[in-house]
Amino acid sequence: ISAVALVIAATFMRQTGSGVQSSFYGVWLKQELGLSGITIGFLIGFGNGVSAVSALTIGPLTRRFADHWLLLVTVGFAIVGIALTPMIEGLILLSLAIGLRGVGQGLNLPLMISIASRSVLPTLQGRVAALRISFNRLGAALFPLGMGALAEVIGLEASFYVIGALGLCLLGALAMWVARTKDQLAGES
Repeated sequence: ISAVALVIAATFMRQTGSGVQSSFYGVWLKQELGLSGITIGFLIGFGNGVSAVSALTIGPLTRRFADHWLLLVTVGFAIVGIALTPMIEGLILLSLAIGLRGVGQGLNLPLMISIASRSVLPTLQGRVAALRISFNRLGAALFPLGMGALAEVIGLEASFYVIGALGLCLLGALAMWVARTKDQLAGES
């Protein structure tokens, strides 16, 4: 089912940004920028707050934009918002970047759930949710490990960019696939 494949792939790609945030974001902010624990906590909390508020806008957005394209854009926001971290300094710019990530995360999760649930019978929705969770956890295990290995070889700053570029390249490949299957995706919704 194309819609389920889209959701599984987006789930995995979403972890490029999540893996960076959960593993090396705080390390970068502390070691490279010298931010305090309170400031780092504020940034993470701010991103989560923006995520919560942006999730409430999903209804109006899906009435204006195709949900599969909106999903890809919001996953891109979530990746870019974290991958840019080494390029910026100052609380305002860091807040804007993590806010962009929050917008992406707040919108892409409800999109994934709604796309997947509409594409299968109610009796299969639990299986699809379990599959999505499995790929989410797989990505959550692999991306921090990969970034850690990259950081050892090319440095922490460069690993933010490489992981971000990898996520965007994978997202670009997924967008090409969506463009070829968009009629099928629309029929499954």
